[in-house]
Amino acid sequence: MQHALVLATLNADMTDAVGNQYPSHGFVSARNFKPDQDIFAGLHGVLWGRTGGCSHLKDEEDSKWTVIKVDETRNIILIDELNNIVKFEDGLVVHVGDRKTAADYIVNYRQENQMEGDEGHIAGSIVKAILPNFDALNHAFRGRSISGIAGLHAISTALRGFSLATQPASNAICLGTNGTATTFDDDAHAMAFGGHSTARTCGKRSNSIVLGHGSRAICTGESCIALCLAAGCEAIVGDRGSIVMISEDRILVGRVGYGIESRCVYTSTENSLVLVE
Repeated sequence: MQHALVLATLNADMTDAVGNQYPSHGFVSARNFKPDQDIFAGLHGVLWGRTGGCSHLKDEEDSKWTVIKVDETRNIILIDELNNIVKFEDGLVVHVGDRKTAADYIVNYRQENQMEGDEGHIAGSIVKAILPNFDALNHAFRGRSISGIAGLHAISTALRGFSLATQPASNAICLGTNGTATTFDDDAHAMAFGGHSTARTCGKRSNSIVLGHGSRAICTGESCIALCLAAGCEAIVGDRGSIVMISEDRILVGRVGYGIESRCVYTSTENSLVLVE
């Protein structure tokens, strides 16, 4: 028998949206399964936990992140191809926990069974690059991507995702709303694209680039550049650093020692960079 793992999120009482009752461990069966495209006529979840959205996952404090082992040779019906949502008739509950433990369970299961695949797509997982020539990727909502190897990238395209690259020449890129891209070494680039996102760098000649209303570019390394591409953005640079703010039809440029102070927060007015008190 061939099995697949399905990630589902339940209410605090271990029921789903239509009242199916799940055990903490053991067999579960839908009370009204039909072999059609009706997501509510059966059990449903994310196949192998790989999803780029959260429309079918509950992300509340008391949500129960549940992993179900399902016979993939029968009655697995693809409902939403974009978000990898499937429905099924029954299965075996093998794990109940939070977002991280459920994702870790799926990752470990695939590794123990020598199954190929990109764990970076698993909802809620923390992905770490620990080998040379490997990038840490996370495309799931609220995911985290971490790379600690020189020359590598930590990339998160998730809502409120977090990316961290701490070695020389490494890049951290976050493309999700409210996300944070952070690097802490020389020649590193931190880029955060999304509203209210923050990009940070520490190291000589490092750059910090943000695109999004209310976002921040913070780079305290020597001779660094903070680049803002949104009105109202704030920027901080270190010694001999430069600030560049581009908005609509104007470009504002400031340099430490020439009207700009080191490690101070600046924003833009219509015609100039101004110190944020």
